[in-house]
Amino acid sequence: VSFSSDPQFNPTPRPRHLVYIAEPGGTAGGEYPEYRNGIIVLDADHNYAFLKHIYWDVPASEAPGPEVSGITANVPLNLLYVELRSRLIAIDLKTDRVLWENAYGGNSLPAGHEGGTAECCERSELTPDGKTLVVGSNLTNFWYVVDARTGAVQGKIYPPKTLHTHNMAITPDGKTVFLAASAGNPPVLSIADVASRKVIQTITFSDLVRPFIINHDGS
Repeated sequence: VSFSSDPQFNPTPRPRHLVYIAEPGGTAGGEYPEYRNGIIVLDADHNYAFLKHIYWDVPASEAPGPEVSGITANVPLNLLYVELRSRLIAIDLKTDRVLWENAYGGNSLPAGHEGGTAECCERSELTPDGKTLVVGSNLTNFWYVVDARTGAVQGKIYPPKTLHTHNMAITPDGKTVFLAASAGNPPVLSIADVASRKVIQTITFSDLVRPFIINHDGS
């Protein structure tokens, strides 16, 4: 195969800046009902023009399906994770197809629980190397630690006094995770070691800590 020496005929592929929006979301209180599921993809380089809609399987009788509670991009593995109040879905962005989905714990929560009876899932955070996901359970008292490539559970983190998993942040080195609840008394923020899944410090505040961010070195 021959190639022209003129670069206009052999252009270098340019990075594309895309926005992925998962739905349905915002329905926990019924104030923002949505009636479709999947991911809307927009082109940020061209005035956020609509590109496509990526779907996952939901029976028509159950449409639009469970609420989306988070979305996380894995740049090293080129994967996109969607956290639903029933399961965790991983989508391969090379094919736009579901690579795997896991319903950790099944429907083990009592009827009447705020997020439904499914044990999984709340929003997740990814270690910078793309290898590990920390995923909240469905507004209960622990976080999963998950292999980001396969979806296999490596363990759980149980912060003391945290009964309503919600917000978190992982340090830039991927070693430490900050965990906070969106309800409960006393309001605490726990700090855990990702590798050992052990809580190393718990800080009590005067009110709930949500949302929060950490500084450049997690100090």
